[in-house]
Amino acid sequence: MSRALKEIDGRVILYPCLIFLSILLLLFNNLYCFVTINVVLVFLLVFLMKYDMKNPALLWTTIFILYQISYPILNSLGIKVFEFCSLNSHYYLFSWVATVSFLVFYGSFKNVSYSNHKIKMELNTYFLKILYAVLLLLCIGSSLYIIANGYQSKYELASSSNIILSIGNMAYIALGILPMFFAFSDKTSRKEKIAIAIITFLIMLLGMFTYGERSYVFNYILVMMICYSVLRRVTIKKLAFIVVSVVLFFSVSSSLKMLFTSTSYSNSSNSNEGIIVSFLNSDFASAGFNFNYLLNKDAGGVLGGRSYVYDLLSPLDGVIDLSSFSSTKWYTNQYWGTRKTGLGFSIIGEGYVNFGFFGIVLQMAIIARMLKYFYLRSSKNGYYFIIYTGLLALSAYSCRQALGNIISPWVKYYVLMTFLILFVNKLIVSKKASV
Repeated sequence: MSRALKEIDGRVILYPCLIFLSILLLLFNNLYCFVTINVVLVFLLVFLMKYDMKNPALLWTTIFILYQISYPILNSLGIKVFEFCSLNSHYYLFSWVATVSFLVFYGSFKNVSYSNHKIKMELNTYFLKILYAVLLLLCIGSSLYIIANGYQSKYELASSSNIILSIGNMAYIALGILPMFFAFSDKTSRKEKIAIAIITFLIMLLGMFTYGERSYVFNYILVMMICYSVLRRVTIKKLAFIVVSVVLFFSVSSSLKMLFTSTSYSNSSNSNEGIIVSFLNSDFASAGFNFNYLLNKDAGGVLGGRSYVYDLLSPLDGVIDLSSFSSTKWYTNQYWGTRKTGLGFSIIGEGYVNFGFFGIVLQMAIIARMLKYFYLRSSKNGYYFIIYTGLLALSAYSCRQALGNIISPWVKYYVLMTFLILFVNKLIVSKKASV
């Protein structure tokens, strides 16, 4: 079989299935059909990509679908998400078009092969351990500060301009990245890698208990899952265990946010809900709610591409004032007044408010090509892989945000931190060589 034929085999199966599932949605535009075709698509992708979690065509699409089906399911059950809102007649079709657009623009979804000798990195672990210890102390210190000063909600934290809280937040994000460097370091023992991974997970939980940010834990779990899939073979049993563990964790995560403060920011009404409903309502319903809200407000094209200025320059936000270009801030200010936390936004909602229906397609094309570009280069070495893993994890979690929420932390933390460690490592090696 020729190489070209091997590459198109998956698409030969996928594209006719997408056409068939699209026809079903056009004929039966209801919740049951919408959920069914999305679940069928996920299983099809799992089969075609051999449950390779590193492939964004599988991982990102699955998480995006989860975000899009959660709200209509909860809405049909009469469960309030922010506020009760009728489901727009275009919601199913537009969400499905977004999913299909991503897969079409992604192109060939052949899995990338990784070799250990390329992924492994010769790093000076002494510098890494010092950096890890400093970040660890900053994380613990800022969390103790929150507890000692009686912060009781994410709203209070968001309203504060306290430098200690800002440094602590940055430390948590940076600390969640470092275990990947240890994982691919050829000078770190297996016991050390496991110990660092467990300690970091516990610290991420502390961050969620005090800062109320589930993103610390969510991003850390994602990046470590992806790293594990490179270092160890992921079987169906292991994948099933991971999925069940994640579902259980997110089912209880709402009640754990800011656990160490005097009051919780979580929605206590969710305490009597079943596991699946609690899971869907934990973090995944907001993206669908926001997109549906924009559809009901007929907000298609109102920004005319303005928010893409913010997305491109988002790493400079804070250095220059870009707030007037942010789609997330526009959405909050336009419809929700002074509310500062909990709303999020919608990755396809950003495309919609810029260029309407075609903006949704454009948004998916941008994300698909960006992920594909770095995925194809992720097997070159460990540094490329870490940069790619950060992009994939942030893109997945930012289904409830905008492009700027992907680009800004990716550049400021994953890219810059990788270059910093690479630079310091080369500097140390060159000094040793000159002695």
